[in-house]
Amino acid sequence: MTDTERTRRQQESVLSRRAAQLTDCLAGECDTGFYHYAPGDVTYTSCRSVFNRNHGYHLDRYSDGIIYNACSTDRNGGDGWHLSAREAANRPVLMTGCYARRDGRHDPGGGAGLRVAGTANTPHPPVIVAGFVATTGRNDAGDGQHSPAYGLRNTNGGFTSVSGGYLEGVVAGTLEEGGVLTHDASVRTQRPRQ
Repeated sequence: MTDTERTRRQQESVLSRRAAQLTDCLAGECDTGFYHYAPGDVTYTSCRSVFNRNHGYHLDRYSDGIIYNACSTDRNGGDGWHLSAREAANRPVLMTGCYARRDGRHDPGGGAGLRVAGTANTPHPPVIVAGFVATTGRNDAGDGQHSPAYGLRNTNGGFTSVSGGYLEGVVAGTLEEGGVLTHDASVRTQRPRQ
């Protein structure tokens, strides 16, 4: 095998790896904490994304079965989770036991702990959420914008289901802008006490 062939095979190997298991990872003070563009089967377990300029977690274009398990965010500039997968063959996203704190500091009028962002023509695939908490707050010193605006913002999410959770937002606990958002009686939505 020549060096050129070896290099080509190594590049193909890296480019074709779409499955991953991320455990106890930390992303902080980055542009976006964890950005996945068209990932395959990916599971995040006990990962944390904090103080990033944009989103804590960003799933873009395509999803082949993403799982977020016991992950958290804190004081990201954009949304804690920004899910914008919009391909026809997408599989559901599953979130269990996740916590979003004080995200949306650069978007106080529209940021969210969890944002499901589809379009009218291509809604986001199903998002199944169990035991999700989104809380508001300011910077550690008590200054800065109170955020996020919404605990969960569903924009053309094909189907978003929440069971067992606490969704707090400066404007409202949830905002539904098209699509289907359901939550059971074990989900509490509210504005923060000030």
